[in-house]
Amino acid sequence: MSKSSCELPPLLAITAGDLQGIGPEIIARSLSVNQLRRRCRPVVIGNHEVLSQAFARWGEGIEVRVVLCPDLGATADGPIQLWDPVDARSEVDRALPEMVYIRSAAQGCLEGQFQAMVTAPICKESMYQRGFQFPGHTEYLAHVTRSAHPVMAFAAPGLKVSLATVHLPLREVPAALSSELVLTTLRLSAEGLRELFGIDRPRLALCGLNPHAGENGHLGDEELRILRPALEQARAEGLEVVGPLPADTVFGQAVRGRFDLVVALYHDQGLIPIKLLNFGESVNLTLGLPIVRTSVDHGVAYDIAGKGTADSSSMSAALGLALEIIAHRAARTST
Repeated sequence: MSKSSCELPPLLAITAGDLQGIGPEIIARSLSVNQLRRRCRPVVIGNHEVLSQAFARWGEGIEVRVVLCPDLGATADGPIQLWDPVDARSEVDRALPEMVYIRSAAQGCLEGQFQAMVTAPICKESMYQRGFQFPGHTEYLAHVTRSAHPVMAFAAPGLKVSLATVHLPLREVPAALSSELVLTTLRLSAEGLRELFGIDRPRLALCGLNPHAGENGHLGDEELRILRPALEQARAEGLEVVGPLPADTVFGQAVRGRFDLVVALYHDQGLIPIKLLNFGESVNLTLGLPIVRTSVDHGVAYDIAGKGTADSSSMSAALGLALEIIAHRAARTST
């Protein structure tokens, strides 16, 4: 007798990303790990031929099956499903297949077909040249899911980071910051820790923008003018937040266990420490969405694509974190 759908492992959508990069290889390598494979039912979204070749080379005997649409009742011990939702009649689909993969996975999550989506890397520069009009995965997923304020975050052993601004030139960051933006980032970061990680009372730290967090206005006034009002409101709402703290010391405090997450104000402020400490083990995830989305912490690596030397650790970590989040959410729902 077959298991009921509630007893089956989660159905995960895994997008192949840029097919010329290392995405297909790291997906095949990650799913060849028996521990991961037994915990989920993967639907890999991308070109059938490219993915079949990747699994033949790096999947260590894994059986795959091409499907016209995801089989929601597939068993855990069956072949991995390969699904290509690109409409060959559509010029946009043919020009931007990566976008189709992402959109299809997100829509499947919204409709309850998938319990989470995991994304392999895309090359934004290449996609811009072909008509992609979003800064990256995060912003496009917000568009597809109609989410007002997505927050890019990273999780790794011992450190979690979220970003108030993401893909902006550094010179534009101060003007982009506002008390409302910072407050929203704090709220969504705390909510994400509660809902996705089961941390009931999250402890947050907020980075300062300027050296030494502005030295009380002597090295810039953004901490006084923008950050402190956001902190005061966040505390009034019951959030446990400390800051603004100098960026050169706050991450060390977080690693030593003082904080559950650090809110950084711009891209490199948050990503340098987490990638320095945990590159290959950290996972990109998007907060503020109605779906679960995790991703690798690296790019397409064209220089090593197809050579069989790609490290699949971050993809394995992204799959593992997606499964942990699903388990946390299920446990919270059942209590």
